[in-house]
Amino acid sequence: MQARPGSLAAVVWLLLLLCACPGNAPAPGSQGGPCYENRTCDPGLVCRNGICVPAVTPRLDGQAASDWPGGSSELRPPRADFGLPPDLPPVPWLGTVTAELPTMRAAGLAARGDELLVVGHGAGLVMVKLHGNGSLAWARSVGTGTGGSVALAEPGGFLIAGHSSSKIWLLRVESDGQVSWQRTYADSGKERNYAARVLAASDGGFVVVGNSYASAEWNARKVLVFKVDATGTVKWQARLEGSGDLGVRGGALLSDGGVAVVGTHDDGNDMAVFLSKLGSTGNLVWTRRLNGAAWDLGSDVVEMPDKQLAVLGSTRSWGSGENDLWLIKLTASGDLVSEQVYGGPGNDTAARLFAVTGGLLLFGGTSSSGATVVDMFAGKVTSSGTLSWQKRLGESAWDYEADASLTAGQGLAMLADTKIGSGPFHFLAAVVGPDGESPAGCSLVATTSMVRKSSTGQISSLSLKAVSTTITTAEASAKPEELAVQAEVKCH
Repeated sequence: MQARPGSLAAVVWLLLLLCACPGNAPAPGSQGGPCYENRTCDPGLVCRNGICVPAVTPRLDGQAASDWPGGSSELRPPRADFGLPPDLPPVPWLGTVTAELPTMRAAGLAARGDELLVVGHGAGLVMVKLHGNGSLAWARSVGTGTGGSVALAEPGGFLIAGHSSSKIWLLRVESDGQVSWQRTYADSGKERNYAARVLAASDGGFVVVGNSYASAEWNARKVLVFKVDATGTVKWQARLEGSGDLGVRGGALLSDGGVAVVGTHDDGNDMAVFLSKLGSTGNLVWTRRLNGAAWDLGSDVVEMPDKQLAVLGSTRSWGSGENDLWLIKLTASGDLVSEQVYGGPGNDTAARLFAVTGGLLLFGGTSSSGATVVDMFAGKVTSSGTLSWQKRLGESAWDYEADASLTAGQGLAMLADTKIGSGPFHFLAAVVGPDGESPAGCSLVATTSMVRKSSTGQISSLSLKAVSTTITTAEASAKPEELAVQAEVKCH
C-alpha cells in the first residue's frame, strides 16, 4: 500500500523531532527539547511525553488543524497512530456520577485529551473514568482509604495521592483502571500524614506536597514535601517547621526545578496566606506571609510565563461579602507585584488556579449571583486584571467545589460534591471551554457578576526552618474492584 504524503511527512517530522543528535541537542523548552521541570515549554509549544512539540489546534474528529507540520489537516493521521495521547478536548457538558453507596465524596480530577479521571471516596477510594462527552468508561473502588489529588503519568495513566491509615497513599493507575504499583509514605516520627497535591515532573517523577504532624501537634502541622521517581522510589524529602499551624493546600513545580508550596498560617491570632519556595532538592529558599485585617486562606499557586508567581486565596479582609477571591502576584524572589480581590455579596471561596494564554483561570465556589445555596465558580482573569468571563455551575443543591483540571484546549474540567435535600452526596462534574463556553440552554449554568476590588495586603517574611527527616515507605496491595455507578449527562 502506498503511503499517503501527509502521513509520511508527519512521521518523518516526528522522527526528526525525537532525534537527539550529538552536538545538536535542542535546548530545554525549545521545539524537540526536553520540557522544563514543571512540564511547560516555550510559547507555542506544549509538553508531550517529556518533549516540547508544537501546540496543535484540535478538530472535532480528532485530527489536527492545518498548522500540523508535514501536511494539511486532511492528511494528518490521528495522534493515536504515533502512540501519543489525543489532543481532542472534551466538549462542554455538565453531569452527575452516583452510586449505591451511603455517600460518595469528591476529591480530585485530572483531564487527559478526551478522558477525565474523577477520584473520591465512598466504599474505599473511588475512581471513575469518564469520556470527553461525560459518558462512563469504567469505575473502580480500591481498598479502604480515601481519594485525593490526581496527576497525569507518562506516557499514559494517572497517579493518585490518597490517604490510608494516617499515611499518604500513592497509586499508579493505568488507563484501563488497573493499579500498576502502590505504596504508603510517612514522615519519620509523625503519626499523621496527608497529601494536599501531587505534581507531575517532566522526568516522569512526582512531587507530593502536604502535611505531617504528631498526634499532639494537631494545631501545629508541618509542611511535608517529597519527590518520587516514576516507580515510587523516594528521591528527596523536606519538612518545614515554624511557630503556629501550617496547613498546606496547593503547590507548583517551577521552571528552575524548584517547588512552590502555598497554604494557610495560623499564628494563634489570625490566619494568613503563606508561600514557600524550595529548591530542586527540597532546600528552603524563602517564605512569605500575606495577610489583611481578617482571615486570609491560601489555596493554590502557579508560575506564569514571565516567571512570576500567582497565588489564589480566600479573604475576609476586603469586599462586600463574606469570603472573596484574593489574587496575588509576586516576583520569582518573593516580592509583591500586585493584588486584586474578586467577589459578590455572598460567600466566594478559592480552590484552584491555572495559567493559560492571556491570563489565569480561577476555580472555586460561590453563594453569590443567584447561586442555589452553593455552586461551583469558574472565571478568567486577563493580564490586566479584568474578569473576561465568569460562570456558576450547579444543581438545586449544595455543590461544594472539590478540584479542577485544564483540558487539552485550555478549557476547564471541574468537580464538586453535590447534595440534594436529605439525599447522599455524589459527584458533579462539568467542562467549559477556554472562553467559558458551556452547554447551550442549560439551566444549571449561569453568568455571575463578581466585581473587582483593590486590596492592601501586607507581605512579610515568615521564619520557617528545614528539618532533616526521612520518609518511611511500605508496599500496599489493595485490589481494584468493579464499582456500579451511574453517569448522567444533564446538559451538553
